[in-house]
Amino acid sequence: MAARAIWKGDLKIDSTKVPVKLYSAVQDQTVRFHILDEKSKTRVKQHMVNAETGEEVPREDIQKGFEVEPGTFVILEESELEELEPEASREIEITQFVAPEKIPPEY
Repeated sequence: MAARAIWKGDLKIDSTKVPVKLYSAVQDQTVRFHILDEKSKTRVKQHMVNAETGEEVPREDIQKGFEVEPGTFVILEESELEELEPEASREIEITQFVAPEKIPPEY
């Protein structure tokens, strides 16, 4: 199936208007599987377990950390991660123009 534009409009540069079509550059092609009991074919629950003690860790006690060297982690709070989110914008930054000979004829 041919790609469909997710937005169409005009790009105005000085007094010239150029028709523009926007296509998504990313496609989610991830295959997700469920973990099943081989005999009964029913789903199996996953539990977070402390690697050293073997005890289950409650969800509210779990943090995400990035290992910078073996045994050394950088831990960020949820509020710190939210601050890293880019601001929402309707602006499109043009970083590169594509030579016309490289554009497929159907566009």
